[in-house]
Amino acid sequence: MLLTLFVSGGYALIGTLIRRPAGMEQLSPSELAQREGTKSLEAYKKYVQGRTAMRQRNREGLREGLKLMTEAVELDPRFLRAWGELLINYVHGRWNKAEARTQQRAIARKLAVHLNR
Repeated sequence: MLLTLFVSGGYALIGTLIRRPAGMEQLSPSELAQREGTKSLEAYKKYVQGRTAMRQRNREGLREGLKLMTEAVELDPRFLRAWGELLINYVHGRWNKAEARTQQRAIARKLAVHLNR
């Protein structure tokens, strides 16, 4: 496991990178969700749908991905991968730079609150 620290505007966000073992595709959906960092199967479904939408690499896909990732973190506020995808969307997406920075800071603040509970 590798922990990575992202720092943006005075806020820190920790991301976790986990190697996927061979045979992972044979896991049940709930086991897969737990491997990805959530106990909520619904949050995991939103996460997968959000990643699929974001991979379209167009504005509509990015907006849909944001909506789905937001729903995922609302279902499981400690789901780090979903928080990371939200942040990545605002870092690499086609957004107004000032708005993107504001959203990045908001995500980092929300994540800090949820991780300190």
